[in-house]
Amino acid sequence: HSLMVRGASDFPYIAISHVWADGLGSTTERGLPVCQIWRIATYAYQHARGDGAFWIDSLCVPQRKDLRKQAIRLMAQTYRDAQLVLVFDAGIQKCSVSEDTPRILLTVKTSLWMQRVWTLQEMLLARELYFEFAEGVAVSRHVRKPDPGTGDLMANLMMSMTGGHLLFEQAKPVYTFDEIVNLLYCRCTSKPEDETLAIAGLMGVDPAKLFPCEDADTRMRAFLLELRNIPLGILCSPTPRRLLFRGFRWAPHALSAVGIATSGLWDAGFA
Repeated sequence: HSLMVRGASDFPYIAISHVWADGLGSTTERGLPVCQIWRIATYAYQHARGDGAFWIDSLCVPQRKDLRKQAIRLMAQTYRDAQLVLVFDAGIQKCSVSEDTPRILLTVKTSLWMQRVWTLQEMLLARELYFEFAEGVAVSRHVRKPDPGTGDLMANLMMSMTGGHLLFEQAKPVYTFDEIVNLLYCRCTSKPEDETLAIAGLMGVDPAKLFPCEDADTRMRAFLLELRNIPLGILCSPTPRRLLFRGFRWAPHALSAVGIATSGLWDAGFA
């Protein structure tokens, strides 16, 4: 057996969503253990049309800075174009699909995968979202507009994961500030400066505009300037710390610390 590198636009593929803490973290240069690669490839053959192509950041995002930035810039498109997104999470993998629905919902809601910033776009942009449970199979359903009245596990799961208000026929090209801030609350990332990079693609901001900013605060300022229109409620939203830049002392240092945003718009460019 061997791996081949192919263009994503030429072949159907699945995208893997995971957290590095579960042991799948790596870069193109370092690679992954062969057993993990065949595990992923097996699912790709089972669930993807074509010949089992897959994308995972651990193999497809290089460590070299210029190439890494290019991959991050394309990250939203990568997950949006995938046939399906398959979630690997150590906690969810221990849960059986034979458990009652509330227990399964609790397992997913409290999983490490649900607590990370980067996985938010991977969830929202998925055409279909698959989870690996203890049986070693991925349980899936179309995640847009499920009917909770059917008692379907994945319908209930998606309603629970998104608060029931972000389910659409297709992934939206751009999400509003309020929608993202509500779902981002209490998610975390090991690198604070990555927060704005992880949600830029969801909100119509080119991540490349943020690359020149090296720290979290300057990236937040650049991100808000790209958005321009900010909900007025951000002015009085509770947050542990605000930016110290002149004209931006109203701005939170992290959107994951804001909580529920309120409607009404304010032009950040004239703060």
